Amino acid sequence: MSTAAGASALAVRLRELRGDLTQQRLAEQLRVSGALISSWEGGLAVPPKSRLLQYANVFSPGATDLLLDELVGLRALASPRVREE
Repeated sequence: MSTAAGASALAVRLRELRGDLTQQRLAEQLRVSGALISSWEGGLAVPPKSRLLQYANVFSPGATDLLLDELVGLRALASPRVREE
């Protein structure tokens, strides 16, 4: 899996988890900007582990394992094109 594909797969999972919740409402819950949520869901940046855990726990504690698996694979392939914010 390439870095871009890994970032894309994580972005898709993040969007799927958010469902009908707006990016702005999620941003408020996580205490980050809506633009940052957009960059994560657009595959432009990868959330740090602490935010990823918060993100998953907003929706379902069980989602944490799925996202961490994806993140571990992505970190192994990380390049300067995908930055962590």
